[in-house]
Amino acid sequence: MQIFINGKPAYIKKGSSFQFVAENRHFTGSDSYTLSITFPLKGCSENIAIFGNIHRTDIDKKQVNFDCTIIDKKFRREGIITVTSISESEVKTQFLEGRSVQNYDVTFDEIYINELQLGSFSPEINDTPNMYWRGIDRSQNYVALPWVNNSSGNIQNKLYRASSGAAWQWASDVQGLSFQPYLIYIIQLICGDIRYTADLKEIESSPYKYLIICNALPYAWDNFYWESILPHWSLTEFFEQIGYLLGGDFIIDHKAQHIKFEFAKNDIASLAPATIDKVVDSYTADVAKDNDCTYFEQVNMQFADCDHQAWQAYSCEWFIKENSRSIMEFPNMEEVDYYFHRYIEDVDGRGFLWYEHENTRNLVNKIFYVKDVNTYFVLRCYYCRKMTGDFVWWKQLYHLMPVNSFGPRIINKDENAEMIELKCVPVWIDNLEGNDWCIYLDIPEYEDREATEEDYQHTNDNNGWNASGQQLGVVNTLLQGEKEGRTEFYDKLYLGFWDGHILNQYIYPFPIIDTVTTIGEQRYYEKNMSLRLKDRGKFEEETIKYEIDTSVKYSFSFLADEIPNPRTLFYIKGQRYLCEKITATFTENGMSQLLKGVFYKVKG
Repeated sequence: MQIFINGKPAYIKKGSSFQFVAENRHFTGSDSYTLSITFPLKGCSENIAIFGNIHRTDIDKKQVNFDCTIIDKKFRREGIITVTSISESEVKTQFLEGRSVQNYDVTFDEIYINELQLGSFSPEINDTPNMYWRGIDRSQNYVALPWVNNSSGNIQNKLYRASSGAAWQWASDVQGLSFQPYLIYIIQLICGDIRYTADLKEIESSPYKYLIICNALPYAWDNFYWESILPHWSLTEFFEQIGYLLGGDFIIDHKAQHIKFEFAKNDIASLAPATIDKVVDSYTADVAKDNDCTYFEQVNMQFADCDHQAWQAYSCEWFIKENSRSIMEFPNMEEVDYYFHRYIEDVDGRGFLWYEHENTRNLVNKIFYVKDVNTYFVLRCYYCRKMTGDFVWWKQLYHLMPVNSFGPRIINKDENAEMIELKCVPVWIDNLEGNDWCIYLDIPEYEDREATEEDYQHTNDNNGWNASGQQLGVVNTLLQGEKEGRTEFYDKLYLGFWDGHILNQYIYPFPIIDTVTTIGEQRYYEKNMSLRLKDRGKFEEETIKYEIDTSVKYSFSFLADEIPNPRTLFYIKGQRYLCEKITATFTENGMSQLLKGVFYKVKG
């Protein structure tokens, strides 16, 4: 066996050994690492040449790392050696590879995405609205969709047209625009600012390239910096959250300053199965305790609760369970559309009205389940006005509203099972008065947000040392004094899909959040884009490649000349297994052929 540290040969303590653990990142979030490796200093000039006087008290020992390569016949691993213990006679270390290095390195833990310098956009209006909606396929990194500031009721990027057939124009009171950037564009800006290269090809070739960040600030706030719309997350949290949402990993190489995204299902599919045929007779099968299996495809996941009004419909598992007797099932959207045509009718343009004498209220007071899109709906009244004329009547408009589309993904039903909480959530889409639909955002009003001239009145102050309307914005910021920490306007990322195509030319453009989009009572659109965590119906992609029995953990000992990739599918005695980790023992003479692995059986 050969060990090279910083390109120089190193020698382990004579007669010692160490354990090499190859973990499956889809279970543990780590790759390979070792337990303690001891390198002698006394009498070993080669090791002294590497580690020098590291044992001295005046040497800073915080995270002392070296590049390291371990080679033994077919075995080769490259990573880092980190020093764990030091004395005059020896140095104890641990080898880390891949994701294990990433988990150990704290570089990204103290860098916050809303404190980076990601650049800004110009709010000036230079073209018609349609030109700002073209999307990423036409080299547009951000779009200007209308949105409602729910705190004030103001519509940003407001639209107008002279007639129903006319093209959309910016409303006369729109002085400037605010934009929604594509998620992949923000990732690129983040990587650029921290001086890392990025390989995002797998996102670029998937529907997730159309994800936009709908967080935005009003034009009047005079804040056009991309980082200002982001939550106060560390880089580590940001990449973890996006990875969970997309079902993949950001592989971060700090040495090469490179970040690559991989879908987990693609990683698994790319590996050839391995057969273990030299199994030692003895093995153990233990009941898994405390649901310690955290295989990524079977870990429970839910969106963080949101404060906006629509969230009670977005995620409401309780509602479906408690009202199961009220569910009516339909095979497809065409059938449910036909059902409503029978019982709801537009009379003299007054809006959709029920025939009370046919007991229609009871016939539509249901939960409607549409099988092929795997979606539950209810009829919600979104518009109601008392009308007068020859007689008094009520005009009511209804929305066939999806419910629980963004409920939790519960695969492991044990109450102690781990639950991943996602703070990348579907944006709130709701009705504007009339037939338009739009993005809604709740923007917290922070007293310590950056001030603009509009926050102050002109005064008769001749002192010149008070923030006021006659001061420039940059001077008012100075006069306000230093703030405690950076302002966070949003604590989540509100997401939706925008591929550059408007669902209906007669209504406001808005992003897609699910495979089925309903507008009003009977208009619906289907697209293969969704932020669901589970059950996408006929649009479901293959997300769970292998389902395992997490209740029983198998430990096998077997003979092999090299350590197989723990992320592949294993065949052992005719049964299929996924591996959590494989442990090998190394001495100065090399790797022992006796390996030990922890496995879970694949169902089916």
